[in-house]
Amino acid sequence: VGHTSAVLAVTTLSNRENHNHDPSQFLSGSADRTIRLWEFHTGNCLQIFVGHTYFVESLTVLPPEDDDSTKLFVSGSTDKSLKVWDISSGECVKTLNGHSDSVRSIAALGKKKIVSCSRDKTIKLWSVP
Repeated sequence: VGHTSAVLAVTTLSNRENHNHDPSQFLSGSADRTIRLWEFHTGNCLQIFVGHTYFVESLTVLPPEDDDSTKLFVSGSTDKSLKVWDISSGECVKTLNGHSDSVRSIAALGKKKIVSCSRDKTIKLWSVP
């Protein structure tokens, strides 16, 4: 079972051991307000992340910490927020508010920082847990 509306974003997960992209799993964000974790080879949806109140338009995976087993990703939405998610638990660990319009794109800047841009004509730098 897939998304129930348009898919607007996709990103692959990073492989912890060699820091290369691991094509066996990827995330997708949708106008149905969800993010889904997929297994590439089987096409199975492994997990659904729910928390945004409007379209999910951007996704980025944070580089792994050397001493931490937590794998995080960040989503951006037309609800004007960014959410930091723990892939293992499926929980939103932090919500970032500050844009006054849709978040259009996100990029990781190392292990603890991200940058986002918005339709509000701003670029913001954020610290993440």
